[in-house]
Amino acid sequence: MRRQPNGKKGKKKVDVWTYNRAKKALPYLKEITRSIRENYLAAQACKRQLDIIDHKKGRHDRMDFIRMQELSVDRQQLESKFQQDVDELEEMGIYLVSPIEGLIAIPFMTDEQLAWFLLEIG
Repeated sequence: MRRQPNGKKGKKKVDVWTYNRAKKALPYLKEITRSIRENYLAAQACKRQLDIIDHKKGRHDRMDFIRMQELSVDRQQLESKFQQDVDELEEMGIYLVSPIEGLIAIPFMTDEQLAWFLLEIG
């Protein structure tokens, strides 16, 4: 790990939003947050179904292997979509707090202090 000169830690620039900017972007932010939540939950459901099949007593039959392959592909696609949406939020300077609750944090300044708008899609 490299140290910063003079022992100073690097500061990360945060893209702050205004209330009006957040308000205008609200429909889009709701949609992308909803997509994140749905893809996350669907990927978790695939994982759960894979675990159930994997821990089934006895030998797996042909249909088990086919279903496991389908679930694995579905899960990979859902996780990829989830990550694309998260990356898109991060490019806008917005942070995912909880994919299950559909909770995002939007940074803004108030009284020269960093604060956060929290948006929950429930």
